[in-house]
Amino acid sequence: LLAELRAHEDAEPFAVPVDARYAPDYYAVIERPIDVATMRARAGASAYASKDAFAEDLALMEANAVAYNGAGSTVAKMARAV
Repeated sequence: LLAELRAHEDAEPFAVPVDARYAPDYYAVIERPIDVATMRARAGASAYASKDAFAEDLALMEANAVAYNGAGSTVAKMARAV
């Protein structure tokens, strides 16, 4: 599932943690950052106790995109598509 997620055409902004050099206030705005690489690491470490826990991180990724970029932004639309 993570490979499919990463391969999605709109997944690029969510592939790795946000680089603070390009979004200096990101970590001040977003309390619980998440990205596909972090999700992959968690899955590899068996950190997801259930499918629901995985789904929560996926929903968090979208919520973070909306919170930081705005609901109508391109990045938020990409997050919803992923």
